[in-house]
Amino acid sequence: MSRFKISLILFALLASSSLVHADDKNCEAMAFLAKQIMAGRQAGVPMTKAIELSKSDNKTLEKISRLFVIAAYEEPAYGTKAMQEKSINEFENKMYLPCIKEG
Repeated sequence: MSRFKISLILFALLASSSLVHADDKNCEAMAFLAKQIMAGRQAGVPMTKAIELSKSDNKTLEKISRLFVIAAYEEPAYGTKAMQEKSINEFENKMYLPCIKEG
């Protein structure tokens, strides 16, 4: 779970004050964040904890994190490592695609 929290902090450092302008670096940071959130989901992190960890002084970051948490928890959690990895990778790509298309 500390890896999840570190990911949120790292994303906060990488994110500009406004993520309206999508560029490769911001999109990669968003993909990384999405991957870590889904990894937490697959590891059994409760949604309440994920929402708590998504809070930030950066309101744009908090909004994106919260949306990613909600989207991740709408997906099933799997019991096998192979299915968990597949789910994590698919979620990362699902969140990355709209961003990279925007840029």
